Amino acid sequence: MSTINFSQVVQSMLAVSDKISDLIFSPGRPPQVELIGKLTAVNLPGMELLTPAHTAGIAKALIGSNKNAEESLEKYGSADLSFSLTGLSRDSDLWRAYSEVAPAHPHFAMRRVGDPAQIFTVFHELFAKGGVRA
Repeated sequence: MSTINFSQVVQSMLAVSDKISDLIFSPGRPPQVELIGKLTAVNLPGMELLTPAHTAGIAKALIGSNKNAEESLEKYGSADLSFSLTGLSRDSDLWRAYSEVAPAHPHFAMRRVGDPAQIFTVFHELFAKGGVRA
């Protein structure tokens, strides 16, 4: 893993589609993405088939100091966790969950703020008398 830039690996995998929900790293297989419920191989030079050394290096990069993930990997052979790269942003599970919950709960509202200058306007709308429509 020393000659492979993990940040570039993640960015290359995410570049496949904006509909990716998971990145999968398993020894003996190519890196894979879950794309609309189906696993899709991602061709990355030097990582055509992941080796145990690749996956160990990837796991170490992902887990960092997350003790729960480290214990899960040790005990079960896998760990489910989130990871972010500076400057690379995607919709989070929170936004997906909100889109599912909002229709049934009209008094629950969230808004995305893309620019700090929008914060006052968004708060004003969210807390206005009578509320907002989802």
